[in-house]
Amino acid sequence: MSLGIERIKVDPRQLNTSLHASDIEVSSSCGGFHHDLDWASKICEQLKTHRFALLTLPDPDASLYMSLMKQQTYPAAVNSKTDSVKTCKGHDLPEDLQSLAKSWASICESICKPVAQQLLRWTAPASPIITSAHHKVRGMLRISYNSSAGPHYDNSFVTFMGTGNTTGALQFSMRGAEPEEQGTNVHNGNLFEPCEQFIFAGRDSKLQEETTFLMLSGVRVCSPLDTVCKPLLHRVEYESSTDDVHRINAIYFLRNFEASPSNSSTTQLEIHAFNRTFLDDPNFMVGASEASVADQTDGPSGYPSHSTSEPAVPGAGQTNCLLEQVEQDSSLEQGAVDWNLDDLPFSVDA
Repeated sequence: MSLGIERIKVDPRQLNTSLHASDIEVSSSCGGFHHDLDWASKICEQLKTHRFALLTLPDPDASLYMSLMKQQTYPAAVNSKTDSVKTCKGHDLPEDLQSLAKSWASICESICKPVAQQLLRWTAPASPIITSAHHKVRGMLRISYNSSAGPHYDNSFVTFMGTGNTTGALQFSMRGAEPEEQGTNVHNGNLFEPCEQFIFAGRDSKLQEETTFLMLSGVRVCSPLDTVCKPLLHRVEYESSTDDVHRINAIYFLRNFEASPSNSSTTQLEIHAFNRTFLDDPNFMVGASEASVADQTDGPSGYPSHSTSEPAVPGAGQTNCLLEQVEQDSSLEQGAVDWNLDDLPFSVDA
């Protein structure tokens, strides 16, 4: 693993897309923040080299994510391990939280779409995909609240998230374990290490204070056996929190990405608290996007999009993810399934 991985600077206001930030004041001028014009290509190169990419956002945007990391942002019922589970919808949440989630989901979507399209140029250049200048997009914003996740690859085109508010909980498997390496950090021969060991390797301690975001590629665009780009095996594991400390993370999955006569976008909101679903709203955000993904990248307009009915997973029949079997499960169309190392559907992500 190379040390000192570059942080790719992305300003969502430079991506020619509509952001739902009307209810949260975000400055249109981010002085001192230098947006990388070739940001999407840089992200893809890091995904190819490291299986993850590192990004920074302007402070006003990063502050939205940090607000989602605070316990007081959520209703009291989310904090309870004993209350009976009653799955609610997004409109049941406080208006401030609804606005915050919509603003953050819009930023995530605007970043994920161009990266997914760029990755498809590498992983599925010969696929019979319909050329389209417009796209139908479905994403999921998942709030993981005091919840763990076993080893898995993401069921997404790409995944965008922070590291969460608890150091050491999000863990990467970058290599197999040596014979002498034993313990809880080894699973099925894979060694899991805190993501901070890779994210902040070779970084000055002062730079570790900045909010760093992660992009991962998922099994809908690449395979563990692919030679071009591989998804990252990861998990969430940590000691149970005290009454005063709660492990929270916000993860955005670009689940569906397909050609369409016009641009449209739907975002599902899920709050997963104490390893159970507190909220599941499949249509939390529904609307039309003003700009096509092709317009947001350096590539030619109308580059083929990818439909979820044909996941772009080279060598899928050879992987232990059992993609062909899981594709027949109707829950896949709702983006509910990820795959773990035991060849079983696994529904909880980082």
